[in-house]
Amino acid sequence: DSTPRTTDKVPLKGGNCSDDLLCTLKRTPFKKSWAYLQVSKYLNSTKLSWNQDGAIHGVGYQDGSLVVQFPGWYFIICQLQFFVQCSNNSVDLTLQLLINTKVKKQALVTVCKSETETKSIYQNLSQFLLSYLQVNSTISVMVDNFQYVDTNTFPLQNVLSIFLYSSSD
Repeated sequence: DSTPRTTDKVPLKGGNCSDDLLCTLKRTPFKKSWAYLQVSKYLNSTKLSWNQDGAIHGVGYQDGSLVVQFPGWYFIICQLQFFVQCSNNSVDLTLQLLINTKVKKQALVTVCKSETETKSIYQNLSQFLLSYLQVNSTISVMVDNFQYVDTNTFPLQNVLSIFLYSSSD
């Protein structure tokens, strides 16, 4: 069995990255400020919204953005699963991490290329960022084609997570 052993009350599950990430955040010494949210099933905008019943500690949530409550270096992780039914046109899938409405990191992949005879494609996009954030800094995620974010097949795999890595106190 390759699942790491732990004596904590929140064991790693193995095989499900997002569940293991949540378990790790609950055990981590970085308990001052962290969040773990799954994407909302009700997407209707390029700016993603998140289920507010996720795990949030020392971080605010407002209008689809996480709001920093403590200054310091934050590790930011976003993972999204896309499902595209291919037609005759190629589709660009993007994931953008924004700090205070400015794009700081992005991923782009083109799927359903015309020479490929694939009917449907599952595509994972992830981004990681370490950034110094001030109080009231906002963290948000944008995609170009929100209709392709797969909230049905792998709903637990669409996550935004942050934790305070280092602070001055």
